[in-house]
Amino acid sequence: MNERQHYWDNVKGILILLVVAAHFMLRKDEISKAIYNGIYLFHMPLFIFISGLFHRHEKVRERVLSLIITGILYNAALIVVDHVLLGKVQDFYLFKATKIPWFVLTIAMCTLLTYLFRDCSKHMVLTVSVFLGCVACYDSSLMNYMAIAKMVSWYPFYFLGSMLDFKKTEKVLKSERMFSWAGGGILATYILVTILGRNGCVSISKMAFLYGANRVYPTLSAIWIIVKLIYYAVVIVVSLSLLSVIPSQRVPGLTTLGRRTMQIYFWHIMVRSLVFAARVPEYICISPAGYLLWTILSIVITGILSLDIFGFPTNWLIRSVKKR
Repeated sequence: MNERQHYWDNVKGILILLVVAAHFMLRKDEISKAIYNGIYLFHMPLFIFISGLFHRHEKVRERVLSLIITGILYNAALIVVDHVLLGKVQDFYLFKATKIPWFVLTIAMCTLLTYLFRDCSKHMVLTVSVFLGCVACYDSSLMNYMAIAKMVSWYPFYFLGSMLDFKKTEKVLKSERMFSWAGGGILATYILVTILGRNGCVSISKMAFLYGANRVYPTLSAIWIIVKLIYYAVVIVVSLSLLSVIPSQRVPGLTTLGRRTMQIYFWHIMVRSLVFAARVPEYICISPAGYLLWTILSIVITGILSLDIFGFPTNWLIRSVKKR
């Protein structure tokens, strides 16, 4: 694998670590809640941007089909874990944006849309997608159907990625050491503001419409369009800051995680459900040292899920659909 691919694998490795850490986080105190909000603000839009960055118009049908089947199987697996193994009663949805399968369904829709828009003006599509991302949350019926809420809110990031070349993007980000210093400063500031402002932070449940969740704006006021645009701007700034400080060379462990994000993503929620059902966090998180240990364990679990044995069924399914 060449140098530039190492870089994007490192980026995805960092992001999948953030995904798992956030989902394993207990959020019982103000600091953990603030950190969770800080992670959730940008990590999935950046993941979607990178998916768009590697978008190709070849074999779109195969890729979309593999993603949809993966999402359906994933949802069924979660139902089995929650309902059969853990005794939790819940409704069954094939496509509704519940739990984690929304991501693969959203990527499938973004892939298909970008292919359909391939002959349109890219700047026009980007502008329209941003506009729809800002106004769609006024429509409650739209926001409650399938994974459309996520797709509409975050499609601008996917399409922006599809407009760029991943080689040139990395070259620009790593061309000047000044970018790394500036990005590191902005990222450090963001972390400090997130933690120090924990007492005044707004919970994701109250501002879910910003993050693509199936929620509508609290009022019909036009001010929410401005708020959504500010959200987009903050995501871009924080994401660029993170991208500027990630190394281009291969990093043992991290690069491997980045190559195997789909299988980690597929298995980690089921593992979390089982671990929480066994009340493991209650025995560990009884002190600050315990919280630190729990965070380390989430990283260890991420590494374990990157092993070849956990490549089933995602890798097998994707390869099978592509061959067909």
